Amino acid sequence: ELDRVEPEMGAVIAPYDTIKVIRIEEKLVSEKVAIPYQSIIKHNDSLDKGKANIIQKGKNGEKQVEYLVVYENGEVVSKILKEEKILVAAENEVIEKGTAQYLATSRGSVRFRKVIQMTSTAYDAGFESTGKRPGDKYYGLTRSGTKVRPGVVAVDPKVIPLGTKLYIKSLDSRWPDYGFAIAEDTGGAIKGNKVDLYFEDSQDVKKYGRRKVEVYVLE
Repeated sequence: ELDRVEPEMGAVIAPYDTIKVIRIEEKLVSEKVAIPYQSIIKHNDSLDKGKANIIQKGKNGEKQVEYLVVYENGEVVSKILKEEKILVAAENEVIEKGTAQYLATSRGSVRFRKVIQMTSTAYDAGFESTGKRPGDKYYGLTRSGTKVRPGVVAVDPKVIPLGTKLYIKSLDSRWPDYGFAIAEDTGGAIKGNKVDLYFEDSQDVKKYGRRKVEVYVLE
């Protein structure tokens, strides 16, 4: 009853026209199909950049699929998915990739988590920089309560948390790297990607002005 005639029934046929009978058959075909596993990447900042470890091996799953297959004169003309059922779920492969990077310094290579380009300024303990004079309660103290000293920098804690160890690299060939530092201070004008570098000498503060730097957040 599925067979088809060409030309169609009722069509006008000329002498010597060929009448074709197309044998149509439908079958439900069931087969098992592999479910490929996927690879999931997890970044590990404790592992050196370029290194990777397989935490979990992947394993293909399997599913049962059922198709309605239509044949015309023995040849497949359509294949319609009717149902599929997962027999075995795939197990994803999990790979950890290292993101730790190294910076060459005069003290050797140090590992850093990230680098931020910032605008740097300079300050000292004096009134012009801090609004405090010798004898004032908080004169010479940082926001963290430590004594100001070379290597202390002021940051925006929303960008770099206080207590973070840093390396300040100069992007100005006329000025050397500030070097190793620690974020222990804040400042009213230090918001966003800005960093204020402490110097003992007020003349160095004036000479320094404003310069672009790369701030490396160390491990």
